[in-house]
Amino acid sequence: MKFLKHKLLQFFLTILFVSAITFAMVDLLPGDAAIVFAGPEASVETVVAIRHEMGLDAPVIVRYFCWIKGAARGDFGFSLITREPVWDTLVERLPVTLELLLFAQMMALTLAIPAAMICASRPGGTIDRILTTVGFASLSIPSFVMAILLVFFFVLQLQWLPATSFEPLSNGLAANIRSLLLPGLSIALVEWVILFQVLRSDLITTLGEDFILMARSKGLSSTQVLFRHALRPSSLNLLTVVGLQMGNLIGGALVVETIFALPGIGRLLLTAIYTRDIFMIQGCVLWITLGYVVVNLFVDLLYAALDPRIRVEVSIE
Repeated sequence: MKFLKHKLLQFFLTILFVSAITFAMVDLLPGDAAIVFAGPEASVETVVAIRHEMGLDAPVIVRYFCWIKGAARGDFGFSLITREPVWDTLVERLPVTLELLLFAQMMALTLAIPAAMICASRPGGTIDRILTTVGFASLSIPSFVMAILLVFFFVLQLQWLPATSFEPLSNGLAANIRSLLLPGLSIALVEWVILFQVLRSDLITTLGEDFILMARSKGLSSTQVLFRHALRPSSLNLLTVVGLQMGNLIGGALVVETIFALPGIGRLLLTAIYTRDIFMIQGCVLWITLGYVVVNLFVDLLYAALDPRIRVEVSIE
């Protein structure tokens, strides 16, 4: 229970800190949302009236506490540009981003786990050296460059996949996966390397333990030893990295959604920054922070369930 209280306290402090820093940084951005809303030809009196209506003439600290008070009740305010409720816009865009993140993470794990098991079974071998080299080469390529390369190859050259269209699940699973394949690959082909290296290293260490030698002495095959005895104890660090990697996935999604014109939160956030739409920016950042913190909280709880020593350490503190 003390472990859970400790994590929940970190959860709320993180939300408050990130939202406050974001609000202050947005206030320092050049430009004026009132001018963007009114248009460049608007008179000074019109701009002043719009700024007052939007509440932009109040001190930033007052505007922040008004916003956080409303956000605690589920009221994220209205977009300063479109005048649409921020909550409704976020709910509409969130499924696209969630699909992209989950799809990219599943693809990264699908690449990393088999590759790590193959390499760990014969460390230093030809396949191990090839996959390690390919992994480091993939890691050196940013996700937006990977996206451009994939578009050039699969869209322009082979013409197998669409470049910008998005199909929701309501239009069919096959169409949905087809529209997310290139964006997901753009992120997964960069992120799988870290998962691969972490799991490979832990598997090599685990395969040298005494209980693995005992399992081999019972006549179990290498595949059985890997899946039944080595994979689970070697997955604790992998689980942690999956949670920590959420920040990289979100960062990749911000750019990839723009390149592939996906109607997700990442593209919405970039548009809001360009137009200085303060409440929309705050709503996007809050959702992103909530997602990151919730995933890491879940990973910490799951990690503690798998390794009771963590709960003991927190209780001692």
